[in-house]
Amino acid sequence: MSGQEQGDTHMLGNLRYQQYLTSEHKLSTPAIEYINQTRASEPARAVGIHARTNIVAAEVSMKMHCTITSESHAERSIATQFELDPEVFEYWEQPPTIEIIKTDKRGSRRRRPYTADFLVLSSTGPVVKEVKTLEEAEQLVKSEPQNWAKTESGFDFIPASEAYQLQYGLRFEVIVITRRDQRIAENIRILLASRDTPQYDPILGLKAEKLLTEQPVWRLDELVTELGLSDYSAVIQMIDTGRLAFDQASASLATPECCYVASKPAMLVGIVHRESAVLAAVQAADEM
Repeated sequence: MSGQEQGDTHMLGNLRYQQYLTSEHKLSTPAIEYINQTRASEPARAVGIHARTNIVAAEVSMKMHCTITSESHAERSIATQFELDPEVFEYWEQPPTIEIIKTDKRGSRRRRPYTADFLVLSSTGPVVKEVKTLEEAEQLVKSEPQNWAKTESGFDFIPASEAYQLQYGLRFEVIVITRRDQRIAENIRILLASRDTPQYDPILGLKAEKLLTEQPVWRLDELVTELGLSDYSAVIQMIDTGRLAFDQASASLATPECCYVASKPAMLVGIVHRESAVLAAVQAADEM
């Protein structure tokens, strides 16, 4: 991702950015220099270069006005959430590499280069983030207890936390991505994609509302059939605008035969619990 791509236009304008660094969060000079370097440079390492099995995704960010690349489902999921989170002003992948001190199994401390996954400028201040799945984080705590720890608030990569605090006064966090987070991110991507298709006929919206009056909860594929539609674009747009209620944390738009919509969110509670086992089985089959 180039800091100069798309005419150097970012979520924070120049004046707002300077206020963010100085008056709002009173960052240290090293921290400001590190953030400036991140915004002005390419990602610190080439995505996918270290592991052939890594999944590489590249998606255009409307917030960042550039292409965001990810080397795992977990990174892609959190980038999608950053994109929609109004509290996140900017999110930069692969900030500049720093030097950390890791402890090996014999207790020896050695200097190592380290590249985080994201530098995020949020309303609560800048924070450097490492993204792991729950399985990865738990495994690291077992295999490297001298470097990784499980805390009350989640997980911590101690060498990176110490380095960013000591060198820059910046916060460092490990984000743990669950299957639920990945489901939400996939739903968000489908909702965003629907915005690129032509807007549905207002008469169709009235017809959908009438059907919901007659039957307050519909399975997504059955509603599309009842409306006489050839694809799902229109009903997904209705979900995106809030015309149809949908639980994006528990259901998947990618499996419409297991996804329910309703006139009100409260009507979905019982349906979600009954369908959760079916959805889990379908997703497991898809992954296989």
